[in-house]
Amino acid sequence: MLTASEEAMNQQFDLKAKMSSIENDIFIGKHKLRVTSSSLNEIHKDTDFAMNQGDELICPVCGIHYRNGLPEQLNVSSDFALAEKLISSLTEDITTLENELGEHREQYELLSSKLQELKQSIQKSKQLLSYSSFYKNEGKQEIYESCLQQLEVLQAQLDLKISNIATLDERVNNLKSKVRSKEIREQIEGYCRKIAEVIDIPKTFIKLRDFVQVIDKSGSDTPRLVYMYQAGLYLYNLNRLNSPFNFFVIDTPNQQGQDAANLKNIYQSLNLLLSADGQVILGTERETGCEDKASEVIRLTEKRRCLTQSQFSDHSKLLEALQKEAINWVHGEHRRLKDTGNC
Repeated sequence: MLTASEEAMNQQFDLKAKMSSIENDIFIGKHKLRVTSSSLNEIHKDTDFAMNQGDELICPVCGIHYRNGLPEQLNVSSDFALAEKLISSLTEDITTLENELGEHREQYELLSSKLQELKQSIQKSKQLLSYSSFYKNEGKQEIYESCLQQLEVLQAQLDLKISNIATLDERVNNLKSKVRSKEIREQIEGYCRKIAEVIDIPKTFIKLRDFVQVIDKSGSDTPRLVYMYQAGLYLYNLNRLNSPFNFFVIDTPNQQGQDAANLKNIYQSLNLLLSADGQVILGTERETGCEDKASEVIRLTEKRRCLTQSQFSDHSKLLEALQKEAINWVHGEHRRLKDTGNC
């Protein structure tokens, strides 16, 4: 009986250590789940807001105008899908750990009952044991209970450390977000500098606020600033996303007597935009010098006339149908990934 009692106490001690480790894993998993769920709620709000806006949305807080085309909506949907997948994975892990913890607790209770029965049996047959053997076993029990008390103290200290780690994790994530924002801004500014150098804009004019170029110049600098930023943003997305919607449309104004040299810098910048991964559509009244590099050149049969009214209406309907089809494709992909468990 003494040997069986000692074995049961050792098993109970091992189970206590395992349960403590599993409880720590559950605590960490639930903390990650709370942070991810909070992020998912914000992403869901962003998704609903973006999907209900047009090609441009206005921030309800600061009033800044942002692009809201299909690439941007795809990015938001992708973030939402990844967050849902992470929540599903964390929930499954926590459930598995809780089931495992429940099994260990049942075993622990069974061992406690077994130890109580053995203790009663030993008490009944105490007269058959020598006093030295009996008190030796009692001493082991006292050591075991003392170890349990020390383990509980260490567990409380460990829980406090885990809580501190969770707080530090939140601070680190905030810093990472700031670092990532800085990286994105520097990349966009780098592409803008390349365009600015070609179209003869001082690089000191490049000022991004929340990734958007500040338009604080007047005269001819304003359209050149807009062109510089949009071209830089196109290059940034071109090197970041593999998307069928990477295209950039440039509509130069009617020159009406202006010298062709005014557009020389714009035409020279086209060499920076040439890529098989995207599409640049340019409307102009003069030759650019890049016609030999273009995949297709369309010349008007009538001066300054692209479409008749009826043709324009037909093309507008085709464009609207394409936009609806693209949005339906985005939603369909999201549902498919969700149904297959890949999001």
